[in-house]
Amino acid sequence: MDTVSRWEPVNWQAFQSEAEQLRQISALTEDIFDFLGSLREHQKPRFATDPLRRAAEQWVDTVGKPRLSGVDKANATRIFLSSLRSMVRTDVVAAESRLRYNYFRERLAEERTVRDKLYQAFDKDVQTLVSPTSLH
Repeated sequence: MDTVSRWEPVNWQAFQSEAEQLRQISALTEDIFDFLGSLREHQKPRFATDPLRRAAEQWVDTVGKPRLSGVDKANATRIFLSSLRSMVRTDVVAAESRLRYNYFRERLAEERTVRDKLYQAFDKDVQTLVSPTSLH
């Protein structure tokens, strides 16, 4: 505490709002990892966030249709991965411009590192799915 050069006054309403934003961002990150783990383990996912639940349920319903062609399933998966890519960026980018407290900016930077890795993974998967060899 002796190294603090200048103390900032705290607006408790703004502080609590930023804490809630970070809580929601962290919840979505955890939910995505839980969902991916459920897929890997062939278990039914338990969703903690509505955006992921809606996108995932729509994808599962679509690719689960018995008469859907392989091309259509690959297209539905590509769309789902694209929505995941967007999901992992949108809330973080929006929060970056709104956070005023250094504590939350540092936590957001940590979340962004994880989210950037997810984005890259989803981007790679989308590119793999839309390659001509993936459609055979």
